[in-house]
Amino acid sequence: MLEHDIIKLRSATISSIHLSCEDMAMRPQDVREFLDQKPFCPFRVTLTDGRIYEIRHPELVMVGRSTVVIGIPAANDPTPVYDRLVTVSLIHIMQLEPTEPQGQA
Repeated sequence: MLEHDIIKLRSATISSIHLSCEDMAMRPQDVREFLDQKPFCPFRVTLTDGRIYEIRHPELVMVGRSTVVIGIPAANDPTPVYDRLVTVSLIHIMQLEPTEPQGQA
């Protein structure tokens, strides 16, 4: 059983989703779970090449069938307006995890 299959979809909090090399690609619904949390909890996307993207604004992320488009705001810009876009293949997403400890968001 995959680790993301163990996470309860109706849970109020999500600790993290991590895929190993033997697992399938991250699913679009795995990313949607993090984006759709109420209230939103910022999270981190870790890629297979070591790059990390901090997601602080859910409206700057578009989830597709095989890719995720992440809007990157300008440095130190608190507004949800992107400065540039990055397209990431779901097969390269290794881990999704909250950036703030549980219960402190």
